[in-house]
Amino acid sequence: MRTTEILLGGLVVAALAFGRDASACGGCFQPPAVDSVVSGHRMAFAVSGNRTVLWDQIQYAGNPGDFGWVLPIAPGATIELSSDAWFEALEDATSVQVSAPALQCASSGSNSGCFGASSSDGLSGGSASPNDVGGGVTVFHQASLGPYETVTLRATNSDSLRGWLSSHGYSIQQDVDPIIDAYIEEKMDFIALRLNGAQPMQPVRVVTPSGVAVLPLRMVKAGTGDSVAMVLYAIGEQRFGLADLTEVHLDMPSLSFDFANSTTNYQALRTAALEENLGASYLTTFASKNPFGKTTTRTLTTSQFTLGSSSLGQLYFDQGFQNEGRQETGCSLALRGLTSDVLVADEDAAKQFTCGDLDDISAAMIGMHPSQLWLARLEMNLPREALGMDCRVNAASEQKEVSSDVVAVRATNRPSYCVEPIFESRIARERTSPARAFAWAIAGIAIVGLARRARRRR
Repeated sequence: MRTTEILLGGLVVAALAFGRDASACGGCFQPPAVDSVVSGHRMAFAVSGNRTVLWDQIQYAGNPGDFGWVLPIAPGATIELSSDAWFEALEDATSVQVSAPALQCASSGSNSGCFGASSSDGLSGGSASPNDVGGGVTVFHQASLGPYETVTLRATNSDSLRGWLSSHGYSIQQDVDPIIDAYIEEKMDFIALRLNGAQPMQPVRVVTPSGVAVLPLRMVKAGTGDSVAMVLYAIGEQRFGLADLTEVHLDMPSLSFDFANSTTNYQALRTAALEENLGASYLTTFASKNPFGKTTTRTLTTSQFTLGSSSLGQLYFDQGFQNEGRQETGCSLALRGLTSDVLVADEDAAKQFTCGDLDDISAAMIGMHPSQLWLARLEMNLPREALGMDCRVNAASEQKEVSSDVVAVRATNRPSYCVEPIFESRIARERTSPARAFAWAIAGIAIVGLARRARRRR
Protein backbone atom coordinates (compact mmCIF):
# COMPACT_ATOMS: atom_id res chain seq x y z
CA MET A 1 0.00 0.00 0.00
CA ARG A 2 1.42 3.37 -0.96
CA THR A 3 2.30 5.62 1.94
CA THR A 4 0.67 9.01 1.72
CA GLU A 5 1.87 12.06 3.55
CA ILE A 6 -0.60 13.77 5.80
CA LEU A 7 -1.79 17.33 5.67
CA LEU A 8 -3.06 17.45 9.22
CA GLY A 9 -5.69 20.11 9.46
CA GLY A 10 -5.01 21.24 5.96
CA LEU A 11 -8.38 22.82 6.25
CA VAL A 12 -8.54 22.54 9.86
CA VAL A 13 -11.80 23.81 11.04
CA ALA A 14 -12.65 23.05 14.47
CA ALA A 15 -15.56 23.36 15.78
CA LEU A 16 -17.56 25.11 17.82
CA ALA A 17 -19.40 22.71 19.93
CA PHE A 18 -19.21 23.54 23.60
CA GLY A 19 -18.14 27.08 22.80
CA ARG A 20 -14.84 26.19 21.12
CA ASP A 21 -13.35 28.41 18.46
CA ALA A 22 -13.46 27.54 14.79
CA SER A 23 -9.99 26.89 13.51
CA ALA A 24 -8.76 27.02 9.97
CA CYS A 25 -5.79 26.02 7.97
CA GLY A 26 -2.98 23.78 9.08
CA GLY A 27 0.34 22.22 8.27
CA CYS A 28 1.69 19.69 5.84
CA PHE A 29 3.36 16.68 7.42
CA GLN A 30 5.34 14.62 4.94
CA PRO A 31 7.73 11.72 5.43
CA PRO A 32 11.43 12.60 4.97
CA ALA A 33 11.59 10.82 1.61
CA VAL A 34 9.04 13.20 0.07
CA ASP A 35 10.58 16.39 -1.29
CA SER A 36 7.78 18.94 -1.00
CA VAL A 37 7.00 22.12 0.86
CA VAL A 38 3.92 24.24 1.42
CA SER A 39 4.58 27.67 -0.11
CA GLY A 40 1.23 29.35 0.38
CA HIS A 41 -2.35 29.17 1.55
CA ARG A 42 -5.47 30.78 0.11
CA MET A 43 -8.36 30.68 2.53
CA ALA A 44 -11.81 32.17 2.84
CA PHE A 45 -13.93 32.54 5.95
CA ALA A 46 -17.65 33.32 6.01
CA VAL A 47 -18.60 34.17 9.58
CA SER A 48 -22.18 34.75 10.72
CA GLY A 49 -23.86 34.56 14.09
CA ASN A 50 -24.72 30.87 13.91
CA ARG A 51 -22.12 29.24 11.66
CA THR A 52 -18.63 29.53 10.23
CA VAL A 53 -17.55 28.29 6.79
CA LEU A 54 -13.90 27.77 5.85
CA TRP A 55 -12.53 27.28 2.35
CA ASP A 56 -8.83 26.43 1.93
CA GLN A 57 -6.53 25.95 -1.02
CA ILE A 58 -2.90 24.98 -0.48
CA GLN A 59 -0.03 25.89 -2.79
CA TYR A 60 2.94 23.55 -2.61
CA ALA A 61 5.78 22.01 -4.50
CA GLY A 62 5.18 18.30 -4.91
CA ASN A 63 2.95 15.61 -6.39
CA PRO A 64 -0.73 15.87 -5.36
CA GLY A 65 -0.89 12.09 -5.33
CA ASP A 66 1.58 12.05 -2.42
CA PHE A 67 -0.73 14.05 -0.17
CA GLY A 68 -3.35 12.95 2.31
CA TRP A 69 -5.41 15.29 4.43
CA VAL A 70 -6.58 14.73 7.98
CA LEU A 71 -9.03 17.36 9.13
CA PRO A 72 -9.84 17.75 12.80
CA ILE A 73 -13.53 18.65 13.11
CA ALA A 74 -16.01 19.01 15.94
CA PRO A 75 -18.94 16.67 16.18
CA GLY A 76 -21.61 18.09 13.91
CA ALA A 77 -19.23 19.81 11.49
CA THR A 78 -19.61 18.91 7.81
CA ILE A 79 -17.27 18.86 4.84
CA GLU A 80 -18.41 19.80 1.34
CA LEU A 81 -16.80 20.03 -2.07
CA SER A 82 -16.02 23.53 -3.33
CA SER A 83 -14.90 24.66 -6.80
CA ASP A 84 -11.71 26.08 -8.26
CA ALA A 85 -13.83 28.92 -9.65
CA TRP A 86 -14.38 30.25 -6.12
CA PHE A 87 -10.76 31.18 -5.46
CA GLU A 88 -10.10 32.05 -9.12
CA ALA A 89 -12.89 34.63 -9.07
CA LEU A 90 -11.91 36.04 -5.68
CA GLU A 91 -8.30 36.39 -6.82
CA ASP A 92 -9.14 38.13 -10.08
CA ALA A 93 -11.63 40.57 -8.58
CA THR A 94 -9.58 41.64 -5.55
CA SER A 95 -5.86 41.43 -6.49
CA VAL A 96 -4.01 44.73 -6.58
CA GLN A 97 -3.60 46.42 -9.95
CA VAL A 98 -1.28 49.45 -10.15
CA SER A 99 -1.76 51.98 -12.93
CA ALA A 100 0.52 54.79 -14.11
CA PRO A 101 0.11 58.30 -12.73
CA ALA A 102 -1.24 61.06 -14.94
CA LEU A 103 1.74 63.10 -16.15
CA GLN A 104 2.02 66.88 -15.98
CA CYS A 105 4.28 67.81 -18.91
CA ALA A 106 6.35 70.96 -19.15
CA SER A 107 6.43 70.69 -22.95
CA SER A 108 3.40 70.95 -25.23
CA GLY A 109 3.77 67.46 -26.72
CA SER A 110 0.98 65.17 -27.79
CA ASN A 111 0.63 63.50 -24.40
CA SER A 112 -2.96 62.62 -23.66
CA GLY A 113 -2.38 62.75 -19.91
CA CYS A 114 -0.95 60.55 -19.35
CA PHE A 115 -28.39 28.56 -7.61
CA GLY A 116 -30.72 25.24 -7.97
CA ALA A 117 -30.05 22.33 -5.63
CA SER A 118 -26.46 21.73 -4.62
CA SER A 119 -24.68 18.61 -5.74
CA SER A 120 -22.15 18.79 -2.90
CA ASP A 121 -22.36 15.96 -0.42
CA GLY A 122 -22.06 17.19 3.17
CA LEU A 123 -20.45 14.67 5.52
CA SER A 124 -20.76 14.77 9.28
CA GLY A 125 -19.92 12.54 12.20
CA GLY A 126 -23.55 11.52 12.62
CA SER A 127 -24.48 10.91 9.00
CA ALA A 128 -24.26 7.13 9.25
CA SER A 129 -24.34 4.38 11.84
CA PRO A 130 -21.00 4.16 13.65
CA ASN A 131 -18.82 1.17 12.85
CA ASP A 132 -16.42 0.23 15.63
CA VAL A 133 -13.43 -1.10 13.72
CA GLY A 134 -11.57 -1.97 16.88
CA GLY A 135 -8.39 -0.63 18.43
CA GLY A 136 -10.15 2.43 19.86
CA VAL A 137 -11.29 3.80 16.45
CA THR A 138 -14.90 4.24 15.34
CA VAL A 139 -15.68 4.97 11.65
CA PHE A 140 -18.84 7.03 11.16
CA HIS A 141 -18.89 7.48 7.42
CA GLN A 142 -17.04 6.46 4.26
CA ALA A 143 -17.83 8.18 0.97
CA SER A 144 -16.50 9.63 -2.28
CA LEU A 145 -16.50 13.43 -2.46
CA GLY A 146 -15.49 14.64 -5.90
CA PRO A 147 -11.88 13.49 -6.44
CA TYR A 148 -11.49 12.34 -2.83
CA GLU A 149 -12.12 9.19 -0.83
CA THR A 150 -13.16 10.28 2.65
CA VAL A 151 -13.49 8.61 6.02
CA THR A 152 -15.00 10.25 9.10
CA LEU A 153 -13.76 8.69 12.32
CA ARG A 154 -13.26 9.10 16.05
CA ALA A 155 -10.43 7.80 18.20
CA THR A 156 -10.36 7.30 21.95
CA ASN A 157 -6.62 7.93 22.15
CA SER A 158 -3.78 9.14 19.95
CA ASP A 159 -2.14 5.71 19.68
CA SER A 160 -5.35 4.31 18.19
CA LEU A 161 -5.58 7.10 15.61
CA ARG A 162 -1.94 6.77 14.63
CA GLY A 163 -2.37 3.03 14.28
CA TRP A 164 -5.41 3.39 12.01
CA LEU A 165 -3.73 6.02 9.82
CA SER A 166 -0.56 3.96 9.50
CA SER A 167 -2.48 0.81 8.54
CA HIS A 168 -4.32 2.77 5.81
CA GLY A 169 -1.23 4.15 4.13
CA TYR A 170 -0.81 7.47 5.94
CA SER A 171 2.56 8.48 7.36
CA ILE A 172 2.88 10.73 10.40
CA GLN A 173 6.02 12.52 11.47
CA GLN A 174 6.99 12.35 15.12
CA ASP A 175 6.62 16.11 15.67
CA VAL A 176 2.93 15.79 14.74
CA ASP A 177 2.24 13.56 17.74
CA PRO A 178 1.65 16.40 20.24
CA ILE A 179 -0.82 18.01 17.82
CA ILE A 180 -2.77 14.77 17.46
CA ASP A 181 -2.74 14.33 21.25
CA ALA A 182 -4.20 17.82 21.71
CA TYR A 183 -7.06 17.20 19.30
CA ILE A 184 -7.88 13.85 20.91
CA GLU A 185 -8.02 15.55 24.33
CA GLU A 186 -10.39 18.17 22.89
CA LYS A 187 -12.80 15.40 21.82
CA MET A 188 -12.40 16.20 18.15
CA ASP A 189 -13.45 13.89 15.32
CA PHE A 190 -11.37 13.56 12.15
CA ILE A 191 -11.97 13.35 8.42
CA ALA A 192 -9.24 11.67 6.35
CA LEU A 193 -9.15 12.51 2.64
CA ARG A 194 -7.06 11.05 -0.14
CA LEU A 195 -7.15 11.60 -3.88
CA ASN A 196 -8.90 8.87 -5.80
CA GLY A 197 -6.39 8.07 -8.54
CA ALA A 198 -4.67 10.80 -10.52
CA GLN A 199 -7.48 13.35 -10.34
CA PRO A 200 -6.53 16.97 -9.58
CA MET A 201 -7.07 18.38 -6.12
CA GLN A 202 -10.10 20.57 -5.47
CA PRO A 203 -10.88 23.01 -2.67
CA VAL A 204 -13.22 21.78 0.02
CA ARG A 205 -15.14 23.74 2.61
CA VAL A 206 -15.84 22.87 6.21
CA VAL A 207 -18.99 24.13 7.92
CA THR A 208 -19.26 24.45 11.70
CA PRO A 209 -22.46 25.42 13.50
CA SER A 210 -21.20 28.39 15.53
CA GLY A 211 -18.16 30.01 17.06
CA VAL A 212 -15.27 32.37 16.49
CA ALA A 213 -13.02 32.03 13.44
CA VAL A 214 -9.41 31.36 14.34
CA LEU A 215 -6.33 30.69 12.20
CA PRO A 216 -4.24 28.08 14.07
CA LEU A 217 -0.91 29.34 12.79
CA ARG A 218 0.96 26.82 14.92
CA MET A 219 -0.32 24.14 12.56
CA VAL A 220 0.84 26.06 9.50
CA LYS A 221 4.42 25.91 10.73
CA ALA A 222 4.74 22.22 9.86
CA GLY A 223 5.73 21.63 6.26
CA THR A 224 6.67 25.22 5.47
CA GLY A 225 10.03 26.75 4.63
CA ASP A 226 11.45 29.93 6.11
CA SER A 227 8.16 31.73 5.47
CA VAL A 228 4.69 31.10 4.12
CA ALA A 229 2.54 33.45 2.04
CA MET A 230 -1.12 33.56 3.01
CA VAL A 231 -4.20 35.26 1.56
CA LEU A 232 -7.42 35.29 3.57
CA TYR A 233 -10.76 36.38 2.13
CA ALA A 234 -12.96 37.33 5.09
CA ILE A 235 -16.72 37.50 4.51
CA GLY A 236 -19.23 38.79 7.06
CA GLU A 237 -21.53 41.65 7.99
CA GLN A 238 -18.58 43.82 8.94
CA ARG A 239 -15.06 44.33 7.68
CA PHE A 240 -12.79 41.78 9.32
CA GLY A 241 -9.17 41.97 10.41
CA LEU A 242 -6.77 39.81 12.45
CA ALA A 243 -6.70 40.51 16.17
CA ASP A 244 -3.31 38.93 16.89
CA LEU A 245 -1.34 40.43 14.01
CA THR A 246 -0.66 44.10 13.32
CA GLU A 247 -2.30 45.74 10.33
CA VAL A 248 0.28 47.66 8.30
CA HIS A 249 -0.01 49.98 5.32
CA LEU A 250 2.00 50.60 2.19
CA ASP A 251 4.23 53.66 1.87
CA MET A 252 1.96 55.03 -0.85
CA PRO A 253 3.92 58.30 -1.45
CA SER A 254 6.83 56.11 -2.59
CA LEU A 255 4.80 54.05 -5.08
CA SER A 256 6.33 54.65 -8.51
CA PHE A 257 5.65 53.61 -12.09
CA ASP A 258 8.49 53.03 -14.56
CA PHE A 259 7.34 54.17 -18.00
CA ALA A 260 10.31 52.51 -19.73
CA ASN A 261 9.18 48.98 -18.97
CA SER A 262 5.70 49.45 -17.43
CA THR A 263 6.70 48.13 -14.01
CA THR A 264 6.19 49.38 -10.47
CA ASN A 265 7.92 49.01 -7.12
CA TYR A 266 4.69 47.80 -5.49
CA GLN A 267 6.07 44.37 -4.56
CA ALA A 268 9.10 45.90 -2.88
CA LEU A 269 6.89 48.25 -0.84
CA ARG A 270 4.55 45.36 0.02
CA THR A 271 7.48 43.23 1.21
CA ALA A 272 8.80 46.09 3.35
CA ALA A 273 5.40 46.65 4.94
CA LEU A 274 4.87 42.97 5.77
CA GLU A 275 8.34 42.75 7.33
CA GLU A 276 7.31 45.22 10.03
CA ASN A 277 6.74 43.83 13.53
CA LEU A 278 9.18 41.00 12.76
CA GLY A 279 6.79 39.78 10.08
CA ALA A 280 3.74 39.43 12.35
CA SER A 281 1.78 41.79 10.10
CA TYR A 282 -0.96 41.82 7.50
CA LEU A 283 -2.14 44.12 4.72
CA THR A 284 -5.77 44.80 3.84
CA THR A 285 -5.49 45.21 0.08
CA PHE A 286 -9.23 45.11 -0.67
CA ALA A 287 -12.41 45.70 1.31
CA SER A 288 -15.88 46.27 -0.12
CA LYS A 289 -19.52 46.13 0.89
CA ASN A 290 -21.89 44.06 -1.25
CA PRO A 291 -18.91 42.59 -3.14
CA PHE A 292 -20.76 39.91 -5.10
CA GLY A 293 -23.55 42.12 -6.43
CA LYS A 294 -21.80 45.47 -6.86
CA THR A 295 -21.06 46.51 -10.43
CA THR A 296 -17.33 46.87 -10.94
CA THR A 297 -15.38 49.17 -13.23
CA ARG A 298 -12.54 46.64 -13.47
CA THR A 299 -12.41 44.38 -16.53
CA LEU A 300 -12.99 40.98 -14.96
CA THR A 301 -11.69 37.99 -16.85
CA THR A 302 -11.91 34.25 -16.54
CA SER A 303 -8.72 32.19 -16.75
CA GLN A 304 -8.89 32.09 -20.55
CA PHE A 305 -11.19 34.80 -21.85
CA THR A 306 -12.39 38.29 -21.12
CA LEU A 307 -16.10 37.75 -20.73
CA GLY A 308 -16.98 41.19 -19.45
CA SER A 309 -18.30 39.96 -16.11
CA SER A 310 -19.94 42.93 -14.43
CA SER A 311 -19.58 41.77 -10.82
CA LEU A 312 -17.74 39.26 -8.65
CA GLY A 313 -20.85 37.11 -8.48
CA GLN A 314 -21.15 36.98 -12.26
CA LEU A 315 -17.42 36.27 -12.60
CA TYR A 316 -17.73 33.30 -10.25
CA PHE A 317 -20.42 31.72 -12.41
CA ASP A 318 -18.61 32.58 -15.66
CA GLN A 319 -15.40 31.02 -14.38
CA GLY A 320 -17.16 27.94 -13.05
CA PHE A 321 -18.93 27.14 -16.29
CA GLN A 322 -15.78 27.82 -18.31
CA ASN A 323 -13.88 25.37 -16.09
CA GLU A 324 -16.57 22.80 -16.86
CA GLY A 325 -16.27 23.47 -20.59
CA ARG A 326 -19.85 24.62 -21.08
CA GLN A 327 -21.72 27.86 -21.45
CA GLU A 328 -23.45 29.50 -18.53
CA THR A 329 -27.23 29.54 -18.72
CA GLY A 330 -29.69 31.19 -16.38
CA CYS A 331 -27.30 32.36 -13.68
CA SER A 332 -28.73 35.89 -13.77
CA LEU A 333 -31.52 34.60 -11.53
CA ALA A 334 -28.94 33.60 -8.92
CA LEU A 335 -27.63 37.19 -8.82
CA ARG A 336 -30.94 38.91 -8.15
CA GLY A 337 -30.89 38.65 -4.39
CA LEU A 338 -27.34 39.87 -3.83
CA THR A 339 -28.52 43.37 -2.84
CA SER A 340 -31.42 42.17 -0.65
CA ASP A 341 -31.92 43.31 2.94
CA VAL A 342 -33.68 40.04 3.84
CA LEU A 343 -31.87 37.56 6.11
CA VAL A 344 -30.83 34.34 4.38
CA ALA A 345 -32.02 32.13 7.22
CA ASP A 346 -31.18 28.61 6.05
CA GLU A 347 -29.99 26.38 3.21
CA ASP A 348 -33.36 26.48 1.43
CA ALA A 349 -33.28 30.29 1.35
CA ALA A 350 -29.66 30.23 0.16
CA LYS A 351 -30.44 28.04 -2.88
CA GLN A 352 -31.47 31.17 -4.76
CA PHE A 353 -27.73 31.98 -5.07
CA THR A 354 -26.85 28.61 -6.65
CA CYS A 355 -26.48 28.06 -10.39
CA GLY A 356 -25.93 24.53 -11.60
CA ASP A 357 -23.54 22.94 -9.13
CA LEU A 358 -21.84 26.26 -8.25
CA ASP A 359 -22.97 26.86 -4.69
CA ASP A 360 -20.10 28.64 -2.90
CA ILE A 361 -21.99 31.96 -2.77
CA SER A 362 -24.95 30.10 -1.30
CA ALA A 363 -22.72 28.58 1.38
CA ALA A 364 -21.36 32.03 2.26
CA MET A 365 -24.77 33.70 2.48
CA ILE A 366 -26.46 31.58 5.15
CA GLY A 367 -27.01 33.67 8.27
CA MET A 368 -26.26 36.92 6.39
CA HIS A 369 -28.17 39.93 5.05
CA PRO A 370 -26.72 40.13 1.48
CA SER A 371 -26.83 43.94 1.30
CA GLN A 372 -24.78 44.19 4.52
CA LEU A 373 -22.06 41.78 3.41
CA TRP A 374 -18.38 42.76 3.46
CA LEU A 375 -15.46 41.07 1.71
CA ALA A 376 -11.91 41.87 2.83
CA ARG A 377 -8.67 40.53 1.37
CA LEU A 378 -5.93 40.14 3.97
CA GLU A 379 -2.38 39.33 2.87
CA MET A 380 0.48 37.96 4.99
CA ASN A 381 4.00 36.66 4.49
CA LEU A 382 4.69 35.06 7.84
CA PRO A 383 8.17 33.86 8.87
CA ARG A 384 8.36 30.61 10.80
CA GLU A 385 9.07 32.59 13.95
CA ALA A 386 5.64 34.24 13.68
CA LEU A 387 3.83 30.91 13.50
CA GLY A 388 3.96 30.23 17.21
CA MET A 389 0.45 31.47 17.97
CA ASP A 390 -3.09 31.17 16.71
CA CYS A 391 -4.80 34.22 15.28
CA ARG A 392 -8.39 35.39 15.75
CA VAL A 393 -10.48 36.85 12.93
CA ASN A 394 -12.39 39.83 14.33
CA ALA A 395 -13.84 43.21 13.39
CA ALA A 396 -11.31 45.55 11.77
CA SER A 397 -10.51 48.84 13.51
CA GLU A 398 -11.60 50.73 10.39
CA GLN A 399 -14.93 49.95 8.78
CA LYS A 400 -14.21 51.60 5.44
CA GLU A 401 -13.74 50.33 1.92
CA VAL A 402 -10.29 49.75 0.40
CA SER A 403 -9.79 49.73 -3.37
CA SER A 404 -7.35 47.31 -4.97
CA ASP A 405 -7.10 49.59 -8.02
CA VAL A 406 -4.10 51.74 -7.10
CA VAL A 407 -2.55 54.70 -8.94
CA ALA A 408 1.20 55.24 -8.60
CA VAL A 409 2.32 58.57 -7.14
CA ARG A 410 5.78 58.89 -8.70
CA ALA A 411 6.98 58.50 -12.27
CA THR A 412 10.38 57.23 -13.42
CA ASN A 413 11.83 57.12 -16.96
CA ARG A 414 9.20 59.54 -18.16
CA PRO A 415 8.41 59.57 -21.91
CA SER A 416 10.72 61.80 -23.93
CA TYR A 417 7.83 64.02 -24.95
CA CYS A 418 6.94 64.74 -21.34
CA VAL A 419 9.73 66.67 -19.58
CA GLU A 420 9.32 66.80 -15.82
CA PRO A 421 8.00 70.25 -14.80
CA ILE A 422 9.50 72.14 -11.87
CA PHE A 423 6.50 71.70 -9.57
CA GLU A 424 6.70 67.93 -10.05
CA SER A 425 10.44 67.72 -9.45
CA ARG A 426 12.09 65.47 -6.95
CA ILE A 427 13.09 68.49 -4.85
CA ALA A 428 9.49 69.63 -4.62
CA ARG A 429 8.32 66.13 -3.75
CA GLU A 430 10.84 65.54 -1.00
CA ARG A 431 9.12 64.94 2.28
CA THR A 432 9.68 67.61 4.94
CA SER A 433 10.41 66.31 8.40
CA PRO A 434 8.03 67.39 11.21
CA ALA A 435 10.81 69.30 12.94
CA ARG A 436 11.69 71.22 9.76
CA ALA A 437 8.02 71.92 9.05
CA PHE A 438 7.57 73.27 12.59
CA ALA A 439 10.64 75.51 12.23
CA TRP A 440 9.35 76.95 8.96
CA ALA A 441 5.95 77.57 10.56
CA ILE A 442 7.51 79.47 13.49
CA ALA A 443 9.65 81.48 11.08
CA GLY A 444 6.57 82.35 9.04
CA ILE A 445 4.69 83.55 12.11
CA ALA A 446 7.66 85.68 13.14
CA ILE A 447 7.88 87.27 9.69
CA VAL A 448 4.16 88.10 9.74
CA GLY A 449 4.54 89.63 13.22
CA LEU A 450 7.45 91.83 12.13
CA ALA A 451 5.52 92.99 9.08
CA ARG A 452 2.55 94.05 11.23
CA ARG A 453 4.80 96.01 13.62
CA ALA A 454 6.42 97.78 10.70
CA ARG A 455 2.99 98.86 9.39
CA ARG A 456 1.97 100.22 12.81
CA ARG A 457 5.08 102.44 13.01
CA ARG A 458 4.27 104.12 9.70
